[in-house]
Amino acid sequence: MLFTDNRGGRDFAKDPTVVFSNGKYFMYYSTLPDENIGANLIIGIAVSQDGENREVSGSLPMTQEFEKKE
Repeated sequence: MLFTDNRGGRDFAKDPTVVFSNGKYFMYYSTLPDENIGANLIIGIAVSQDGENREVSGSLPMTQEFEKKE
């Protein structure tokens, strides 16, 4: 795995999807939530200028049924 998000002291990233838009690569992936979000998994967002080096830029809670991948 080339990318992991480290939340709760564990490396974790599931089902990554990369989108190229406005000269940047945006990776969306399922990850573990921060302590203050009441969810099992959240959607993590990482951004890259070159497609290789990524920086975590945010996260969204999975609140809608269509956001949950089976």
